[in-house]
Amino acid sequence: MKKVILLILLCAVMLTLKATGQSGDVIRLEGEEWVLMAKPIGYDSLLCRRMEAFLPENVSRSTGNYSGYTAFWEVRDGYLCLQRVEADVYDEVSKKESTRVYNVKELQPIFAAYCRTGEIQARWFSGELRAGKGDLVRYVHDGFDRNMETERVLTVRNGKVLETQTYHNYRRAGLNLMKAQGEIVHRFPWKRFPEYQGERIIFSMNIREKGLFFR
Repeated sequence: MKKVILLILLCAVMLTLKATGQSGDVIRLEGEEWVLMAKPIGYDSLLCRRMEAFLPENVSRSTGNYSGYTAFWEVRDGYLCLQRVEADVYDEVSKKESTRVYNVKELQPIFAAYCRTGEIQARWFSGELRAGKGDLVRYVHDGFDRNMETERVLTVRNGKVLETQTYHNYRRAGLNLMKAQGEIVHRFPWKRFPEYQGERIIFSMNIREKGLFFR
């Protein structure tokens, strides 16, 4: 019973995207490897439980990879296909870590319902997937809340890739609110308003279509 509860909790955590940055899967697009900012297997609770049972007990997990594995994907014949799964394991005897690689043939029993012509097609998944490469231009320490220099968004329905759009992101200098607060305090004409010395002043800021408003 404890193991079942643990598996359910693990799948639930994966679906809600943990409150820490997660390492993504890998997807090959047009011959190049991209970081897939998602874990498609985790979107199906049954597959999630099967993967948990399949992986060795000594698989290495971290706060950055709760699932304990990295899946490698490729778009083939218009479908998102699983190519292999890699998992780091730790040997208590040798005190060494190694990587185990599971190919399609080894994974087929887990994904039997989704096997077509020797491929594992992600027909359980529908939604958008983001793949990225290059430097990070924005990062939040929460799940896959980040942006990379170049991103491709795949629209998927029942495993079939319907559309792919490419975006180029960049970082532009803007207003740092912490620095702005210090600058306001520094530039405020305190000598002209001695009655405000020692008082607490609250600034309210609104961002609207026409610009930034203070009050």
